[in-house]
Amino acid sequence: MDALQYAPDRVAAARQALRILKPGGRLVLTGWHPHTPGDERLPPRHQHTDWTRVLQTAGFTDVHCASTAAWDDAYQGIYRTALTLEAEPGSALAGLQGEARRRLPTAHLLHRVAVTAVRD
Repeated sequence: MDALQYAPDRVAAARQALRILKPGGRLVLTGWHPHTPGDERLPPRHQHTDWTRVLQTAGFTDVHCASTAAWDDAYQGIYRTALTLEAEPGSALAGLQGEARRRLPTAHLLHRVAVTAVRD
């Protein structure tokens, strides 16, 4: 869940996932796609994300990418709710609030995706 986006070489990371899956095995991941590829307001790791292309390049087949506005609404709603709560310094909630302050300004520039792919 939201892990491969941090790999310095996403295709290489996907190839490792392909390598360890048995034939017929399915990879499932979540991540983000930019509404506008190349949008410089986004962190570099999100500017050109295209999980379908990454996984196909790595050798996966039957790649499907799904998205719904409800996922984006829920993600942003969690952050907005967290910011209304009182948090103890150093708590998990305080960490979530820090993340919310960093991510909410550009959250509308991304959409949440769930991706599946198969190793033949």
